[in-house]
Amino acid sequence: MADMEQLTIWDSEELTLKQMLEKIISDVCQKQKVDSKYVHCNNISGGYSVWICEPIDIKETLRVFNIISKNTKKTKRTDVSIKYKRIDDVEVPADAELIIKDEKHRDDNNDVYYIKKATVRFPLSSHTLYDYLYKVFDYQLKQFEPSEKFGCCGKYLECSNAKECLYDEKFYARSCSYKSNLEAGRIFYGENANT
Repeated sequence: MADMEQLTIWDSEELTLKQMLEKIISDVCQKQKVDSKYVHCNNISGGYSVWICEPIDIKETLRVFNIISKNTKKTKRTDVSIKYKRIDDVEVPADAELIIKDEKHRDDNNDVYYIKKATVRFPLSSHTLYDYLYKVFDYQLKQFEPSEKFGCCGKYLECSNAKECLYDEKFYARSCSYKSNLEAGRIFYGENANT
């Protein structure tokens, strides 16, 4: 049902690319109870880049995808670029084409190496683009693990007694090392401390 609603919104309102991304970010963040300040949507040449940020310092750390629309005489499509290793996380729709290329790079010693690049190419008339982007962003936000961690916050005793993390902002709480201990049943403080 939710997928059909998303599809209808995209078709009937003919949202711009920026409006579509803002709606996806807003809806997914609301669904997952994540403050949208942890997501950046940046202008890039001809499109946008969507990033998930570190909860501690709001530094962009995970690029979810780049999206570029091309509407010229010869080219009429929207390209969604995602990391190759994440291509199997969400099924590519039937009206889209998956293109995988080896992209040439050079390291600091000027040695050549290749990185696989995945692009999902949609026709401009696609009715599945919104749904695909929604699913990719939803999946990546749900799976996101911060690289920056802290030991615990000032609620460690309350959390120990409740046997769960009580921090109000759940996305920020992903950075708490003690939270993972609580979830594994390892309680170090309070009335439930393991002896």
